[in-house]
Amino acid sequence: MLYILIAIVVFGILIALHEFGHFITAKLLGVRVNEFAIGMGPLLWSTTKGETQYSLRAIPIGGFCAMEGEDEATDDPGSFSSKPGWKKFIILVAGSLMNFLTGLVLLLVVYSQAAGFVTPVIAGFIDGFPNQGADGLMVGDRILSVNGERIYTKSDVDLFFSRAGGENMDLVILRDGKKLVLDDFPLIPREYLYDGETQLMYGLTFTVEEATPLVRVQ
Repeated sequence: MLYILIAIVVFGILIALHEFGHFITAKLLGVRVNEFAIGMGPLLWSTTKGETQYSLRAIPIGGFCAMEGEDEATDDPGSFSSKPGWKKFIILVAGSLMNFLTGLVLLLVVYSQAAGFVTPVIAGFIDGFPNQGADGLMVGDRILSVNGERIYTKSDVDLFFSRAGGENMDLVILRDGKKLVLDDFPLIPREYLYDGETQLMYGLTFTVEEATPLVRVQ
């Protein structure tokens, strides 16, 4: 039940922010907003400032931005329907843009303390790795796909290596700007001496990229 309530609140916040995007751009572009509401359903509280009623409604799911002339034509010069196409376009896309910016801010907050990220670029090999070289893997190779699955992060590598079930894999790598295909490549878990212990591993180490603001966004 707790997770359902959390989901409802988060969903409601996202919709409210979406509607706020419509609201603020409508105001900036001279469109009359009759009501800006947080929540849906019966009215709990409201206040009017200028031409707009600001409302809090009972059902905490979303909200709405009621613009003059949004659903029907009107002679009001401040109506949505009276505005040129470019203004209408900006107002309509502003909601989606607000959600994008919200996601961007959340990512920056979540990863704000990260010093670096492990990338799917090979940094080296553990002693005894048998498949390094021009016909196998080399330092600097970026793994692009594993068994047809696109790789974006090091965690993707871990996931699809584990799904291979210890069998040979089909790899696509990027080396010196060129894609190379390694079909049925014998990259399987083996016992390696690592950190003073014998461990079952794939024998690869990966590069760590500094967590600059641009990297955090990517």
